[in-house]
Amino acid sequence: MPLTALIVDHDERFRELVGRLLGPGVRVVGETGRGDDAVLLAAEVRPDVVLMDLDIPGLDSIAATRQIKAAAPRTKVILVIPHEEQAYLSSTGKTGADALLTKRAVRTEILSRIREVVGGFGSAWDGRQASALRPNELFERVAREVFLIFDSSRQPVPAGVRVVGPSARRLLYRAGRYLVLLRLEPGADSDRLSLVGQIVDEGFPKKPLHDLTVLVSNGRRTVDRTLTNRFGEFLLQPEPVKDLRLSVQAPEIGSFVVPLPPVERARGRGQRSNARHRQ
Repeated sequence: MPLTALIVDHDERFRELVGRLLGPGVRVVGETGRGDDAVLLAAEVRPDVVLMDLDIPGLDSIAATRQIKAAAPRTKVILVIPHEEQAYLSSTGKTGADALLTKRAVRTEILSRIREVVGGFGSAWDGRQASALRPNELFERVAREVFLIFDSSRQPVPAGVRVVGPSARRLLYRAGRYLVLLRLEPGADSDRLSLVGQIVDEGFPKKPLHDLTVLVSNGRRTVDRTLTNRFGEFLLQPEPVKDLRLSVQAPEIGSFVVPLPPVERARGRGQRSNARHRQ
């Protein structure tokens, strides 16, 4: 079973290079260019190892490393550092990481450094089969943490009402003491989706939930991200890709993941006309 890895670097070309260097023994389960997104993705997919550049935007790499280790204790973190930082960061204890790797040594030492912190491997990883989760195991973990309370698509349409085309789908989830209210529908003026939501803390209903990080991913990469306003509200416009998941970094309980249902896009007027003509 391949080892799983999350790659964090603001340079997309470098992320692609690392992915190629890892080879068939390591499966890349996610990538991002920001530290705060890395924390949410690591908590969601629980990779065996995170390969993270020292200099990333958003949450800095040292703070991101510590938050990842707190959210996913079995995940190993390797910081990729400039050569001139080697003396300053000579001790991994200063960073919270499990190992350091200079950027110029990535091409030749990346796999050996992973061996050091995770375990040995042959054709596939045969060391400690650490924390890799199969998709069904991930779903079960998510299901235990987040509960769907209301889904408008499951409610009967009142008599005499005819729905033409896809309409907004309203959903309500519970995660601990938090409620997540969502309205998901096709975007009116673009090919993206419109995801409007609000996060409510039932334990402290008057407490503002501003500046919470909210992102949408497809399990491998971040599709869209934002912060909540002072009312806990947010707006996201992700690409309509498969397996979308909403990740929220909530106070005290940490991050939780909400699986999003697929949204059927309305066909354009010209497409409907052509379909009738073909019949």
